[in-house]
Amino acid sequence: MLNYRTDYSNQVHQLSVAVSKHFYLGKDGLLKYQKKKMEISLSKAIESGRRHMITIIIRDHFSGLFHAEATFLPELPDIYGFISRMSVKRSERSFYGLPEIMIISSNVSMLAPNLVEDFAIFDVDVMAAENGFHGGVRDFRTVEETLRFYAIGGPPENVNKVFLYTCDSHADNKRKGARYTKIETWKLGLNGSKPRSFTDYMETP
Repeated sequence: MLNYRTDYSNQVHQLSVAVSKHFYLGKDGLLKYQKKKMEISLSKAIESGRRHMITIIIRDHFSGLFHAEATFLPELPDIYGFISRMSVKRSERSFYGLPEIMIISSNVSMLAPNLVEDFAIFDVDVMAAENGFHGGVRDFRTVEETLRFYAIGGPPENVNKVFLYTCDSHADNKRKGARYTKIETWKLGLNGSKPRSFTDYMETP
């Protein structure tokens, strides 16, 4: 697997979409957990008719911060809407802004095949992850582990509330041997620069 180094915040973001191996909505519309892993691709999940949970995660490689949201089939993640929301400030404990480079998983490529061309106008180089995926996969396990304690048997709208809580809590953690928390690392890693957003590229009359 390719290893690379980043030197500052928002230099590289990793964007992934994955089908949950354990969570789905039951016929009653409530969140269910299946202990046995459901090994299914996104394309097969879409065809299955089952309401699989689909999670989209973006990670800032420099700081290790990430943000996650979930949808349930037949609804699919809105890749462009998600990136747009992530480009503007949401809270004091979340990273934001457009990256210089965005590394995307194969599922993202499937859902947004024109992402490379579309984001060139925002000065974002979109690159496919080696082997279709990348190291941010552990973040999926992190958010799903929290769901097991707080959301099973509840309505689907609770899932993203739990995800937000997990991401905010994660922001206050420190990497092994680090002096600063991850959110502090991200803020310091901006080196005084303002994060870019889509609105920076809108023409003004």
